[in-house]
Amino acid sequence: MVAESARLQERLRCFHWQLEFPDVWAHGGFDCVLGNPPWEQLQPEEVKFFANIAPDIAQLAGDERKRAIQALPRQRPEVAAAWNSHKTETERLTNYLRESGSYALTAVGKLNTYQLFADRFRASSVATGGRASSPFWHRD
Repeated sequence: MVAESARLQERLRCFHWQLEFPDVWAHGGFDCVLGNPPWEQLQPEEVKFFANIAPDIAQLAGDERKRAIQALPRQRPEVAAAWNSHKTETERLTNYLRESGSYALTAVGKLNTYQLFADRFRASSVATGGRASSPFWHRD
């Protein structure tokens, strides 16, 4: 289990705040968190996925791209396997985020990493009396 956890951490580039900054957590958390979190929808996106692995498919429009993806198991099984793996990983991640209880305010509907980061900062990264901020949280 430890080896599998290490393998997944390396592949998925996981970051665990409490493990990375144990001294901060020993004192209740950060006094200030300032960030510019990524802004991505957590859903399989055909064009983005295929842009590097199969650009010929990424360049196709709508229904034509869908037909090319449906033909992959027969024509390019390794690409089909990679796409199916990506979809499964994304589904598992979104299920975890929804069911973990760690993102009570934001793990609904289409998940966006920006909202999840904001929820995490608000709920667990900032010490009592501390603040979390991002350039996008303020309006002029």
